Amino acid sequence: VTDRPGPGGIRLELGSRDRSLGEEGYRLHSTPAALTITARAPAGLFHGVQTLRQLLPDRVEAQSRQEGPWKVAGGTIPDAPRYGYRGAMLDVSRHFFPVAEVKRYIDRLALYKINTLHLHLSDDQGWRIAIDSWPRLATY
Repeated sequence: VTDRPGPGGIRLELGSRDRSLGEEGYRLHSTPAALTITARAPAGLFHGVQTLRQLLPDRVEAQSRQEGPWKVAGGTIPDAPRYGYRGAMLDVSRHFFPVAEVKRYIDRLALYKINTLHLHLSDDQGWRIAIDSWPRLATY
């Protein structure tokens, strides 16, 4: 994630032996020379990158290229979730949402390390997902 070759920049290291991190934990270590995120499993690296996104200025989320340098405070953040199930629900049975809005919702859940999405697809009002093998399902 850096355009400068060499030992500095951002490093993602998978395979940490630190059992306290669990499957979704990570350790983010920042120095003036480099930033390293280590984890035991891919989910931990993903959560570490989400924390890095939160440490950077808001403009990092812009759709266009942003000039740096990007600065992150020095230190070490060891983080692992307290609970294995961290969920949110989206009721698409009673409320219609454009696809772009559902994708944005999912992206926000990932940013806040929510690991389960419950989609409320059916209710007495109807079924809101089209299934090719059951074409009349959404009609009735």
